[in-house]
Amino acid sequence: MPTAVLLAIIAPSGAAAYADGGHPLTPANLLADEQARPLEVTGAPQFGWLPQDTGGNEVQTAYQIQVSGHGTVLWDSGRVASARAASVPYAGPALADGSVYQWTVRTWNREGQASPWAPAATFGTGLADSASPPDWAGAQWIRRVTTGTDSVIDYTLARHQLAVTGTSPVTSARVYVSAEGQWQLHVNGHVVDTQDNYQMPGEGYYAAEDITSYAQQAQAATGAVAHQLAIGVKYAAWPVTNGSGRPKGPVPWQTTIAAPAAAGDTSVTVASSTGYTPGENLALGTPGAPGFEVATIKAISGTTITLATGLPAAQPSGAPVVSENGPTGLLVKTVVEHADGRAETDVSSGAWQVTKSCGRGPKPNTFRFRAPTTTRATAAKWRIEFAVCFASPTGDAGMCTESRRRRAL
Repeated sequence: MPTAVLLAIIAPSGAAAYADGGHPLTPANLLADEQARPLEVTGAPQFGWLPQDTGGNEVQTAYQIQVSGHGTVLWDSGRVASARAASVPYAGPALADGSVYQWTVRTWNREGQASPWAPAATFGTGLADSASPPDWAGAQWIRRVTTGTDSVIDYTLARHQLAVTGTSPVTSARVYVSAEGQWQLHVNGHVVDTQDNYQMPGEGYYAAEDITSYAQQAQAATGAVAHQLAIGVKYAAWPVTNGSGRPKGPVPWQTTIAAPAAAGDTSVTVASSTGYTPGENLALGTPGAPGFEVATIKAISGTTITLATGLPAAQPSGAPVVSENGPTGLLVKTVVEHADGRAETDVSSGAWQVTKSCGRGPKPNTFRFRAPTTTRATAAKWRIEFAVCFASPTGDAGMCTESRRRRAL
């Protein structure tokens, strides 16, 4: 008898041996481009999953994938006879840039039994400059005006508050951030992520951050904070001279006013217009001095620059003129999507508040290497820093030397 039992365990072979009452379970570990919930998929995503079954020695013999957007199935692979469960390419219609999609999968085992559909996973497509209009359309590089090169480590805080409107539930919310050096994203006083950007001159990278839970909380809030979504970014870039891999911050295009300009004038004559482009912004005058302002370029003809609006104050001959455009600075796009298909978009612009860092919170080295999961105490310090810097129109001169000054590129 013991021998017979032993043979029953080690001898099974053939299809009959696997008909043991097992059945396939829901596929697990759904990945798109080898990530759980990516937001920057470029091109056709590739899907992967882990088949599961209650029976022993089982294999996947077929799969079926469905991809949906806004409640509509965009692609159904149908049943595909294959054991493949990794790097399965999407083969449906082109996906829109900057959008979030849902996908699910089910599998079959060798007995032809189908698993339940997996709970829907999500993936987002990245932004593209080649789109028409560009996905970054309307967004402006913003930075706090300084003089000369970025010769010291100098953190800058940028902040903007937008309203999450309507009663349709928020289904997805994302922030796209690009900044040279290090940056840290804050949403409604919470640290969302801290990243390093090692881009070189002529390059530009961005990251996409999921802020759906914060947008949903804002929509559900009551009182003074009802429907309010505050986006804040603390960033810093600095030059190096020791030959390391971090690039030196670019020097903004600088010139001077060649002829006096009166208040109300819609054009200025400069010593050189090299490097300037219509649509960009110029800082006229000296930061912090009377008459300092930011003006948008409407057109350029030789050394004559036509402005989008008239000058609010006169500018003397010899006054400095500095381009505020990147790549040093910050570029941000926020998207909040609702169940009814409506999307709210906010981009970095002159409406943002920009100020010098107050000096509160982590020191530069701490900020530079801190993991994305920030301690409760540290997060509280950073919330205090943002609150103090943007507490009043004038700010505390001892802590925030340029509080609430708006700078658009």
